[in-house]
Amino acid sequence: MLEFECPNCKEILQIPDKFIGTKGKCRKCQVAIVPVPRPAAPSTNGMVAPYGDFSNPNLLILHVETTGTSSRKCNIIELGCLKIDLIGSEIDTYWTFCNPDQHIPTKIQVRTGISEDMLAQAPYPFEVSKGWFDWAGPNPIILVDHAHFHAKFLSAPMLREDVEPPTARVLDVSQWAENLKLNLPDYKMRTLLYSVGVTIQDGHHRALDTAKGLHQLVVKLLEKQVAKLRTPDQKTLLGKILQKGYGAQHRAIYESLVAQSQLLTDASGDDFFDRQDYEARKLGVPVQTLINPGGGEDADFVLHMPEWFDEKYRAIKKFRSQPRTDDDPLVDHSGDAQWEFALMEASQSDTVEERRRFLMRAVDLRAKDPKPYEQMIGFYIKEKNYQSAHDICERYFDSENWKQPQHVSTSLKMLERLKKLEAKLAKHY
Repeated sequence: MLEFECPNCKEILQIPDKFIGTKGKCRKCQVAIVPVPRPAAPSTNGMVAPYGDFSNPNLLILHVETTGTSSRKCNIIELGCLKIDLIGSEIDTYWTFCNPDQHIPTKIQVRTGISEDMLAQAPYPFEVSKGWFDWAGPNPIILVDHAHFHAKFLSAPMLREDVEPPTARVLDVSQWAENLKLNLPDYKMRTLLYSVGVTIQDGHHRALDTAKGLHQLVVKLLEKQVAKLRTPDQKTLLGKILQKGYGAQHRAIYESLVAQSQLLTDASGDDFFDRQDYEARKLGVPVQTLINPGGGEDADFVLHMPEWFDEKYRAIKKFRSQPRTDDDPLVDHSGDAQWEFALMEASQSDTVEERRRFLMRAVDLRAKDPKPYEQMIGFYIKEKNYQSAHDICERYFDSENWKQPQHVSTSLKMLERLKKLEAKLAKHY
């Protein structure tokens, strides 16, 4: 049996051996597929491709705090990590501040309690990322909340210095919990942590504290994983096999974690700019960059590759099928009242200038409503200021708005608008 991921909708399909290499259709999206084994994935005999050493597993619980959500524009400010064994016992701890070499937004300082003065003497992102990988050791399985986010922030500082990050696998603990089908109302991180008695206080989102909270959750998930796995020739739970002399069962647990994880490069996603830029430099291909003749601090901006648009389009279509839920409680909400107030002020403004000022304020506060983004883009396009319109479009896709099922139609329109703006800018410059 082969575990095969549909390249279109990302559904994990179980393919019988006799159909491997045979053209068929994905049961979910009906797109034509040809299932074949991939490196570092379960092979056709059901065994996991070799990765690491199950007798000396390198399991790491990691959390980073950053200046924002975009790895292209933001940097790490703190990293905390615990190294554990297969039963969840703590082996070692790693913690460091990081100098992001940029301004830390006020809301991040409030959320974390970390000020710029505290980071003045800290190492820079490349030193932090490389130092952590050196400490982590070979073939780690990194357990995190939000695999995509952490994979990009770990990799970006190294790729910018033309250093390929070491081989690593990333396991999203929320997805792991969902795979185990825990009896919970949802699989948001706050719900999962609350289920094991952990609460994250507002104003104290710190990397090592969060990693320790995740540790308690991981211990619970390991117990559930043990209960789920059974040996082929015994009906006893695998929960009793973590005793001395049960090497085969240790292997089963370790390989179950490997099978549910992703390579660091895959977890970063196809739209990872720093990876694209790194590969372009290796091949000697000019980066698709436009220069604003007016100069200025934000003069340069980058055209997105066609693959980026394709990936976003597929993701938005996928969000359409998801049930509408509230925003993830872990997302910082400290600015909500402010952006909502700015939007209200914009609607009540007497002049265009005043309206624009409040709309821009809402965008700067990462408004959780597409309206200010759409309206500011409309203003800029009317003025034929296509570069500023392009910037607002990018900021929309840097926010969480485009991932919300209720905003699917708007997100598709914004994606088409961004594509047209880039075509216009490329022609102009």
